[in-house]
Amino acid sequence: MHRPVFAALRFAHIFLIAILLGVGQIRAQVPEVRGGLPPQTGLAAPLQVPLVLAGNFGELRSNHFHTGLDFKTLGREGLPIIAATNGVVSRIRTGPYGYGNALYLNSPEGLTTVYAHLQRFAEPVSTWLCEEQYRSEQNEYDAAPRRAFVFSQGDTLGWSGNSGSSGGPHLHFEVRETATQRPINPLLWDFDVADSRPPQLSAVWLIPEAGSEADGRSVPVRLDADVERIEVAGRVRVAAEAFDRLSAAHNVCGVYHIAVELDSVPWFEATLDTLDFAVARDMNAHAFYPIWQRNRDQIHRLHRLPGNRLPIYDRSSRSGLIDVLPGQTRHLHIAVADVHGNRASRTLTLVGIPRPPAAPEDPPTFGAALRYDVPFTFADSSGLRVEVPADAFYEDTWFLCGPAVGKGWHIGSSDLPARKDFTVELPEHAGCGFRGHVAVRWEDDEIEAVVPGRPLVGGGLKFTTRNPGVYFAACDTVPPHIAVRSLRPSGLPEQPRALALQFEVADDLSGVEEVSAWADGCWLRLQWDPKKDRAYYLLEDGRHLPGETQTVVFEARDAAGNVAEWSGQVRWP
Repeated sequence: MHRPVFAALRFAHIFLIAILLGVGQIRAQVPEVRGGLPPQTGLAAPLQVPLVLAGNFGELRSNHFHTGLDFKTLGREGLPIIAATNGVVSRIRTGPYGYGNALYLNSPEGLTTVYAHLQRFAEPVSTWLCEEQYRSEQNEYDAAPRRAFVFSQGDTLGWSGNSGSSGGPHLHFEVRETATQRPINPLLWDFDVADSRPPQLSAVWLIPEAGSEADGRSVPVRLDADVERIEVAGRVRVAAEAFDRLSAAHNVCGVYHIAVELDSVPWFEATLDTLDFAVARDMNAHAFYPIWQRNRDQIHRLHRLPGNRLPIYDRSSRSGLIDVLPGQTRHLHIAVADVHGNRASRTLTLVGIPRPPAAPEDPPTFGAALRYDVPFTFADSSGLRVEVPADAFYEDTWFLCGPAVGKGWHIGSSDLPARKDFTVELPEHAGCGFRGHVAVRWEDDEIEAVVPGRPLVGGGLKFTTRNPGVYFAACDTVPPHIAVRSLRPSGLPEQPRALALQFEVADDLSGVEEVSAWADGCWLRLQWDPKKDRAYYLLEDGRHLPGETQTVVFEARDAAGNVAEWSGQVRWP
C-alpha cells in the first residue's frame, strides 16, 4: 500500500466516523468491523496453525505501543513461518535483545512484513548470515543483505522461536508501509482471528487539577463500573481503564478506538490504525503513567498532554480540563471498540459543587519548577547537578532534586515519564577508584535500573538517563561469572542432537554487555541467550579443527567495563 493509498483509507475511515456520529447524535460512535472499512485482502497467514493472539496492535507496552501481532505457536518453537506476501528480503537482524532473529520482507505492493523472535532462518538466508557474521566478526547483525533473497507468498522464511526479548515462544508479526516504515494495524486485513468478545471498560479515572476535588479527594479517583454520578469541585481530566480480550485466548490486548462525548459534543478521539517509531516513547504520555509504571494497567488518558506527538488522535479532538461549575451537571460518554467492531460504553454524570477552601500549601523543600519546552538546569551547593534538554518531558512539572531519606538523591519522580536523555552529576562517590562505576535507580527498595557512570575529578559521578527516580552511586568492580560446559547437545528444539560448546555467563550488578570467543585466535560465532545466562558455539559452523585440540578463549564484558576471561584446551570431536 503506497502512502497516498493509505492516506485515502485513513480519510475514508475518518469520514465514515463523522457520518456515524451524525448531527445531534447523543452517543459517541465507533467504527464498524476492520476499522470501519471492508477488511483488506492479499496477505497470507504467517503460520499454518489456528491464529490465536497473545498480543495485538496498540497494546500498551514498556515505553511503546505494541506495533504488531503476537501469534501463539502452541507453546513450542520450530513451527514454519510463512511469507505473507511475495517479496525480497530488505533487512536481517540477529541479536540477544529486542526482536532477536528477525526478517523483513518488502512486497511489490509497498508493504513490509516483519517476522521476529525466530529460532532460525531458512536457506539460503541462514548460510549467508553465518558467513556475514564471520566476515564481520559480529555476534549481533542488523543490515540489509548485500544480495537479493526473493521469496514467494507461502514460502517458508524460517522457524518460530523465542529469541531476543521474547517472554515465551511466539511469532511477532508486523505490517509496515515500506516508504515510511510506519507500522499499520495487521488486523485491518482479513486474518482469520476469532473475536466476538467486546472490550472491557473496567473503570474511569478522574484526575483533579490542583485545588480541585473529585468525590471529595484531590488525588486521582478510580470509578468502578457501578458508579454513575460523582461530585466534582473545580476541574478534572479523565482517563479510561480499557482493554480487550479475543475469543480464543485470555491474554490482555489493547483497544482499537476510543471516543468521548462531553454533553453530547465530541470531545476526544483516538484510533490505533497506524503508529510511528520516531515517537514511540510518547506512549508514556498517552498512558496514565503514574499507575501504568507501577501496575501495568491499561489506562488511557482521554486528553493530550502538550508534548504528546503521537499520530493516533483525530484533529477535531479536544483535550484537557473539564470545568464543572457549582450546580452544573455534565454528562460524559466514553465508548471503546476493538478492530472487529465489538463495543463497550459508559456514561458518567459529573455534578458540580463549590470548590473547597484553599488550604495553605507547604512549599516543596527541594527541586525546582520545570517547563517542558525549554532547557532546565538544577545545581545546589552539594555538587548535585541536573541538565535537562527542552522537550524531554511532556508537560510542566515540579522536578524533585535533592537528597533522599537514607541514601541517594531524588532525580525527578519515578512517576514522571521522559522521552529524552538528561544528564546527572552526583556529588560524591562510593570511593572505589576510577573503574567500574554505575548509578543505581531504586524503586520500592529494589534496583529498577543500572546506568554506567563516568567518574569525575573530586569523586563525583556523571551519567545520562531517561528514568527519573532515586539514584545512588555504586561500584561494580567484579567481572562477570563464567562457567564452561563440556561439548554436549545444544538442547535447541530444532537441533536437539547438534553439538555445541556452551558457557554459562552472568553478572551481579551492571549486567553482561558483550561476549566473544576464539579458537587458536580465530573468531567463533556465539549464540547468546541472556534470558538463560548462556552462550554457545554450534559445531555445525565448522570454524574449528575436528579431531584436534585447540585453545579456546571466552570473554565476557559487563556494562561497567569489567572483563572476565576463560581459557582452556578443547578437543573437538
